[in-house]
Amino acid sequence: MGVYRTSPVFIAVLFWFLLGVPSQANVDFNLDANTEKQINQLTEELLTGLRQYTGKISRSPLKKIRIALLAFKKNEIPLGKEIADQFNQTLLHGLMARGGKRYVFLAREDLKLIIDDLVATGRLENPREDPIGSLLKDVGKVDISIKGKIRRYERKISLSYTAVGSDGVIAGQTKPVSFYLPDHEIMRKSGLLTLDQVVNDAAKKLKENARDLQELRPGGIRYQDTGLQTEFARFLQDKLQSALANLYAEGLSGGRIKVVEPELKWAGAGKSLQDKDLRDEMQTDSNFSYFLKGTYWVLEDSIELNFNLVNRKGHAAFWNGSMGIEETRGLTYRPRDDFAKFREYDGFGAFKFRLTSKKGKDPAYKIGENLELILRTEKKAWIYCYYFQADGKVIQILPNPEFKSPLFKGKIAYPLPDPKIMPFSLKIDPPVGRELLKCFAASRNITNELPKPLQGRTLKPLPKKSVDRLVTTFRAIPRTRISETSLVLTILNHD
Repeated sequence: MGVYRTSPVFIAVLFWFLLGVPSQANVDFNLDANTEKQINQLTEELLTGLRQYTGKISRSPLKKIRIALLAFKKNEIPLGKEIADQFNQTLLHGLMARGGKRYVFLAREDLKLIIDDLVATGRLENPREDPIGSLLKDVGKVDISIKGKIRRYERKISLSYTAVGSDGVIAGQTKPVSFYLPDHEIMRKSGLLTLDQVVNDAAKKLKENARDLQELRPGGIRYQDTGLQTEFARFLQDKLQSALANLYAEGLSGGRIKVVEPELKWAGAGKSLQDKDLRDEMQTDSNFSYFLKGTYWVLEDSIELNFNLVNRKGHAAFWNGSMGIEETRGLTYRPRDDFAKFREYDGFGAFKFRLTSKKGKDPAYKIGENLELILRTEKKAWIYCYYFQADGKVIQILPNPEFKSPLFKGKIAYPLPDPKIMPFSLKIDPPVGRELLKCFAASRNITNELPKPLQGRTLKPLPKKSVDRLVTTFRAIPRTRISETSLVLTILNHD
């Protein structure tokens, strides 16, 4: 990117959201003894951290501490969701067994009734994307949320959990544990598809559930949960896009669908805007316009693929399948680095914090294009942003020499660059590769408490030492609620 001037009783209610409860049809296996032992170890580590955290906060002995165990999302994990749900279930059982009388658990049946009521009354705005936010507004504030992370390294599974308080402070964190799962428990299908079979089957299934599609907006296929669009991913998207166009053209009407580059059109600059209005599918113009996106996970000798079409009303079509890894045809399918250590706490925090672009979340930009950002927080916050360039340099863009007090109002959508906030353009410069915009939202002005290189006094590259400690530095600021978010960019050559 080029920058150009122009100790109370500990009573907890643990919510395991309906989406995280495994169906009876899928729970046809048991975790082996070693895996259960490893998860029990995670339970002990979490409880130790939670007790230390809750011992430091001032609360009424009678007031309950609410803890939410968040479900794994199917498109964010490298194995079958029923297995991931079993991990959560085992952790939950361990917490119950070791918590004793100090914990109160909300029954799943009660939780299901609450969710059904929210859906029926319309208070659950988008159950597909964010059931958690709407649910918690209705049943009460959550003090601590626990989120799991699963990684796959060939045949090895890595599992860890992090607990974050409503103040943004890490309330407990486990070290990753590793174990092997038997082949029949890994998300693999007998008879892997070829690349052409994947494209043709996916296109047919997507069309079956989105028959009214007239306009297609390709939003990118990404490697695992990294946000990166590899050479293979871009090749795959082009093939799927062509297959969809051909299928719709074969319909009885003989019509052709329009393929339009994604662009978020909104008139909310500087005005109050709901978080949902900045979702990727809001780049579509009508109910007949669909946003196409997907992810893929590299397993030992296969690739698990997930595609979906969704329109601005939330109507969606999905496809999932596997193909042999040799079907990548020599294209790069695994990025060298994915910024994982800087994105570990994205989505955690005391309030919603969204960072996106005119092209959507985690977009691809070409050299010479200008990056256009959109930033929004749920509450008033001081925002600090750092841009990791493809050439290895890191530059702070918020605050900056022209905008020294980075205070942003809550619920307002801010376009960046902006003459008053960032009076310079964000032009994409060589080389090609991957870039990251990492942002922190703080509940108070912490500028003077940060190390001088992180105070935004210059647009010169940051020292490596400051970059390496970036997340740790913000997490260590006392008496401050911190929320984090990131935008991953894939930088391509201009055609």
